[in-house]
Amino acid sequence: MSFKGFICHVTGLTVTPEECLACSLAGGLQDSESGQWCPFTPPIVRGLIESNVPRGLLAYSATELLGCPRKVVLREQEDFWVKPSQAYWAFRGKLAHSIVELGHQDPDVVLEERFYGDLAGMVITGQVDLLYTAKRHLVDYKTTKQVPQNLKRYACPACGSLLRETQWAYKKGSTVQCGACGAVHNANDLQAQVTPPHPYDGHVQQLNIYRWLLAQNNIPVATAEVIYLDMSEPLRLPVPLWELRDTEDFLFERIRAIQERGLDGLPEGVWGNPDEEWQCNYCPVKAVCIAYRELAEQALHQLITAMVASNLVEETVEAVPAVIDY
Repeated sequence: MSFKGFICHVTGLTVTPEECLACSLAGGLQDSESGQWCPFTPPIVRGLIESNVPRGLLAYSATELLGCPRKVVLREQEDFWVKPSQAYWAFRGKLAHSIVELGHQDPDVVLEERFYGDLAGMVITGQVDLLYTAKRHLVDYKTTKQVPQNLKRYACPACGSLLRETQWAYKKGSTVQCGACGAVHNANDLQAQVTPPHPYDGHVQQLNIYRWLLAQNNIPVATAEVIYLDMSEPLRLPVPLWELRDTEDFLFERIRAIQERGLDGLPEGVWGNPDEEWQCNYCPVKAVCIAYRELAEQALHQLITAMVASNLVEETVEAVPAVIDY
């Protein structure tokens, strides 16, 4: 099972990677309705191909561990086709590599090198963008639509607990309930404290995994930062470093998420998680993921129906686990 190819941006038909690349080298196709030419030129197609070839589960990559566990497994066991427009966001990060490559001119650097580490017999891997060995400083570059912005921090007027910290303000006129004390507030009455931006959680996690990998290879890291790049500006943000033991605990947690199985024989995914569900819109195995989930729901419904028909006690029915929202 593997990445089979692309769903053509113009025709909507499936094509092999070789056919897509050959088409792009010949100039690409023109959409008969819009008149626009396919925007996926040969360098982009090659990058998309490289980005979608599964590595196999012999080693857990930092990227896989931080993504949807369900996607990791399905990409390995199912054939899938990718829409280039949906895969482009993942490929976009490769555009920063030309900047990273200029770092070879700097003294004492490790540049775009892959490292491996052992975690209780399991292999963890990740590719470091840039490490200044003398300064023990780790750097990662991220392309984004917009660099992280100042945050609005809201605290409960009643008990002082944090209500929310995000770049978005509350909708005017909405009500906000404190999870700590239960007090209900009108959003119009809440005053936000503006705080500086900080790196996204997933990037903090990624760099701490890289730091752990480097430690396994006897390369110390004292500081780290993410360089965000959008179309108007770069932004440098320092990354807080964890204790290495805390990173190991985090890795164990993420590996368990991939190894656990639900009613349909797959791990739980990000479906239903408001902070992570966006990944589903870019997932090449979304259709088969939904199909597995629907089969599990049907099987559970049939099981409960059979148990009720057999006049089993209500306690037994209630003991059957609810359908998991992936």
